[in-house]
Amino acid sequence: MRVAAFPRPLLLRANQVLRRMVYSSTLLTRVAFGVRLTRTTPPVSFWELGSLAMMHALRTQLRDDMRMVDVGTGPYAIMALWAMRRWRLDVVATEIEPAWCAWAERMAAANERSLEVVCCDLLEGISGPFDAACFVPPFIPEESFSRSPALLRISDPHQRELLWRRSCGGPLGWETVDRFYAMVGPLLRPGASAFVSINHYHVSPE
Repeated sequence: MRVAAFPRPLLLRANQVLRRMVYSSTLLTRVAFGVRLTRTTPPVSFWELGSLAMMHALRTQLRDDMRMVDVGTGPYAIMALWAMRRWRLDVVATEIEPAWCAWAERMAAANERSLEVVCCDLLEGISGPFDAACFVPPFIPEESFSRSPALLRISDPHQRELLWRRSCGGPLGWETVDRFYAMVGPLLRPGASAFVSINHYHVSPE
């Protein structure tokens, strides 16, 4: 099978358009995920393609009365809130950025969901067991991300750090994912699943 490879500038431009017109649309977010969200300041996309892939994967795993952990939930906790809307779940959401934790709690309240949001690095200090875990991680290699036009246009150091944290997975891109797998294993019940959504455009299957 042959796969068409699009020029990188074209892909970057297409992603910018999607971020502005689709990923940041409150209406489309409500249609796709069934949750009400308000944007942070400065704005951060509600979701990306990896979120849709994760939603599809979780549909095969989640059932009522399960316990789930949503790692790196971001300011909107969109995967956690989507799952809690569809099933009766006990969900723990983790996030390393304190301001995003506070916003995630605010979004949970706006959607009338009781969500436990823990401010930590990945799963540090989290107690299991869980029936399912999900993580839409940063996965872009440092060298690629350091040349990103989106990063170069940001002058505020804190906003640059946030974008780096959301996007860069380490020197090779997979290190954060590797840390997640190492930490989540002992927290899962027998037969449980951990889901990670990455883009092979940035990270090889190996």
